[in-house]
Amino acid sequence: MTTQDNLNLDPSLSKLIFVSHAAMDQGLAMLLKTALEQLLPGIEVFVSSDPEDLKPGDTWVEVILENLRRAQLILALATQRGLSRKWVWYESGATWSRGVRLIPCCLGSLRKGELPAPFSSFQALNIDEADDFRRLLRIAAEVLGLSPVESGDVPNLVRKLKETDEKILATNPTFLSADEIQRRLNAVELSVRLDQGTSDYFSVLVENQSPEVVEIEEMHLESKDGHSLTNPARPKPPNQWTLGPKPSGRVSIQCQLQPDPVTQLLTLHGWPESNFSTDVNFRFLCRILTAKTWCNRLLRVQVERGARRIWQLVG
Repeated sequence: MTTQDNLNLDPSLSKLIFVSHAAMDQGLAMLLKTALEQLLPGIEVFVSSDPEDLKPGDTWVEVILENLRRAQLILALATQRGLSRKWVWYESGATWSRGVRLIPCCLGSLRKGELPAPFSSFQALNIDEADDFRRLLRIAAEVLGLSPVESGDVPNLVRKLKETDEKILATNPTFLSADEIQRRLNAVELSVRLDQGTSDYFSVLVENQSPEVVEIEEMHLESKDGHSLTNPARPKPPNQWTLGPKPSGRVSIQCQLQPDPVTQLLTLHGWPESNFSTDVNFRFLCRILTAKTWCNRLLRVQVERGARRIWQLVG
């Protein structure tokens, strides 16, 4: 009798972990599978979206049910996306009839203290946190009868889980809660440096000081009291003003502003006989996923009457 025959007769001999997940969370499931198989040698991890686990031509329902029967531990990827899928609920329900250990594995905005019933009745983990991921490894080793294992580079792994979740959300923003969207908008922070400001050419360096990917849709210049100095400046297709997250996200905005903001400032100040300093407000319409917010940055500038240019004062 083969080992596989023994497992079919007695599922308790199996060292199989079943990862239940929504189809759009395939990247997370595959990342988790790879990590578990590397850190817990000798186990199997079943992921239905893995072509190696569910091959073309397989009767997929039968394969899933057979692996659910063999599983000694079921991990439910508890994202907002996952808990909106009936199959995740169905697969998780297999634990209740067999007494198999179920661990809801939370990622992203859904945290372990916020799970709906019946998932809230199980010990859940935030697996995008290093301490909870180490707990997952310890529990899995205990359930499967393995010796304690080294946890490997868990901080790097949880970073990859977070990055993968962010990429999924970027293409499926409807799963963000209103509170999460507002939190992300509140995190937008830009720094601005005026490199050159003349009637013919403006160059502004904008740096992202927040952990979000930010797209600037418009740039406005105003006086300190809110008087518009120019028409809105927008990127010309196919260009985009997109800034990656801190610390490397920056973009150089180069354009000719109309009307001339230098002339506008001179007019507002009554065409003084000498150069003068004033404040200019740079307003940016920023987009994160599908939501938008305004970001303002007030710069102290020197206005040169003869050269018709403005330049940024330091301090």
